[in-house]
Amino acid sequence: MLLEALKSLIVPTPRFLRTMGYLSEVIAIESRYHRRKKDWHPHIEACHKAILRAVDRTLQKTPDGKGRKIVILGGALLYDIPLDRLTEAFEDVILVDLFHLPWIMRKLRCYDNVRFMMADLTGCLQDYHHVIHAARLGEHIAMPQKKPQLSLLEDQNEVDLILSVNLLSQLPAVPLSYAERKLGEKSIIPEDDFDAFADHLLNTHLEWLAGQKADICLISDLEKIHYDREGKALTREIMIEDRLLYQHGFQLDSEWFWDIAPLGEVSRKFSQSRKVVSVQKTI
Repeated sequence: MLLEALKSLIVPTPRFLRTMGYLSEVIAIESRYHRRKKDWHPHIEACHKAILRAVDRTLQKTPDGKGRKIVILGGALLYDIPLDRLTEAFEDVILVDLFHLPWIMRKLRCYDNVRFMMADLTGCLQDYHHVIHAARLGEHIAMPQKKPQLSLLEDQNEVDLILSVNLLSQLPAVPLSYAERKLGEKSIIPEDDFDAFADHLLNTHLEWLAGQKADICLISDLEKIHYDREGKALTREIMIEDRLLYQHGFQLDSEWFWDIAPLGEVSRKFSQSRKVVSVQKTI
């Protein structure tokens, strides 16, 4: 915990993102990964394989077997990204996230073709922070409905492949968790408003991806399952309906289960797993 706190001090991050818990969430995931590297290995390997299949599909369409730009959305820690292969396969590798960790950026100095971009992939986090702050003061403001603007994709003809990796479910998860911490059960904002906002974030991301003139590979967890000590399923929670992906034109590539919190990680009474899918869309 002390190391996590010290790390958070050296990451340049807007104050509202720190308040909402984005930085602490990323650093906590990094710590859990190091604790549970063996348990997470099948998930990491499955992500790599899904991405490499997408790369192969894209490169089959290029005249010289070399891609131009690949854009990776949500690549802060990069455990689930086969970066060596991507830097070989594409002229430019662009990592897009809310912020980038200095120690990760230092490790990537050996790659001449890796670029970093900071962007709010929802387009509305600062406005949402303002909504929650106002609600704490007793003022009800409508939820933001902005859409993301990524300037690096203005020349879409240069982008061959876009990856959205373990990001989709987190788009509403962190903002909703922040509201719950700050407002609790006495929130003046109706629950339906939060549900609509979550749907807006999911649909906007999928619509944005589907509208790009590039191949798409999206990896996301869809379902959360808790197991007891004997491995019997206790609860199942649908995080994202799979039909939502298919409604936006994505096709199933593969699916697997991610043992995200084995027994003892968050409780001695239960473990937690996630159902994960890889979907694709090609032009």
